[in-house]
Amino acid sequence: MALRDRDVIARLLQETDLLHAEGRAFERARLAGRALDAARADPALLTLQLQAAARRADALWRLGQADAALAHDTWLLDLSRRPHAWSTLREAGPSIILLQATLRWVSCARELPPIALEDLFGVLDAGEARLRETGRLAWRDSLDASRAALLLQLGRPEEALGPSTRALALRSRHPKSPGFPRSTLRHVHAEVLRALSRLDEAEALHRQVRDDPRAGASARRAALGGLSRVCLDRGDLPSALRFARRALTLAEGAGPSAVGDALAALVAALRATGALEEAHAAAERRLRLAEPLGDRPRYRAHRDALDVALDRRDHPRARALLDAIAPLAVTMNGSTRDRRFTEEVAARRARLATGAGSPRC
Repeated sequence: MALRDRDVIARLLQETDLLHAEGRAFERARLAGRALDAARADPALLTLQLQAAARRADALWRLGQADAALAHDTWLLDLSRRPHAWSTLREAGPSIILLQATLRWVSCARELPPIALEDLFGVLDAGEARLRETGRLAWRDSLDASRAALLLQLGRPEEALGPSTRALALRSRHPKSPGFPRSTLRHVHAEVLRALSRLDEAEALHRQVRDDPRAGASARRAALGGLSRVCLDRGDLPSALRFARRALTLAEGAGPSAVGDALAALVAALRATGALEEAHAAAERRLRLAEPLGDRPRYRAHRDALDVALDRRDHPRARALLDAIAPLAVTMNGSTRDRRFTEEVAARRARLATGAGSPRC
């Protein structure tokens, strides 16, 4: 039976959904790729092409392969500018695919400097314009959450508060809106509140996600990591460490990106408690996992490992990490159009020169 057959491709896509439910992103990406190749062999199967490309991009993103996911989402978004495809893309199903591709494109680009973060607001504006043109502006809550996350990443939490608040309010009025799950909207808002030192409100949101039986494993992992950071900000180090360990337990087997995020929370908690040998092991593991990922996770992993090396007064390791992180910092500066990352590295180089150990903060 030829794979070009519409029914066979549809069955392949159904199998990818089962693999997604089981958390098997690698197999899902491979199978979605087979479906996409088959659908592209027949130009008449545009809807199946959209569905296959979207599933493959999502699986690749969950595997931490931001550049590969970005390529598929770029193709999807380019279609929206082609007149021959627009009649199909205006339908509800393809409109959802385009919305999710927009959100994922921005999420991927945030990991891949030198794409400037400021430029990504234009991508979100274009996504909102498509929703307005098709009469689906009620779906814009996830676009608002993505704006808030960008503003937070740029160090502007006061500006992020409006869109993150609006995103949750919109979802309350339109609970079936596609895009991010409600847990993601809550997580973004909680991180904005934490950045504004509104720790009680941030904790309450993270606990809502952690205790929600409908939340998936990735949402609970993020909530536990968020709770760890809130406790760290409060100075409740035992709780911060406990939540970080739970997040890592949930992350194991979910891919390098998920494990790396959990390890970041654990490294921060271990450094704060002075458990530097365990922090060293966790930071070095995170560094290895980040190697095939984008520049941003690689930079963060190098920075954490460097901080631990400085804490431990392991000067040879610190020098090696400084040499490795310096070019990454230059690349990262392109994402913010300033020198904040090279300044971070310079501060650590100065710390090495003075021989200072752990700040224990």
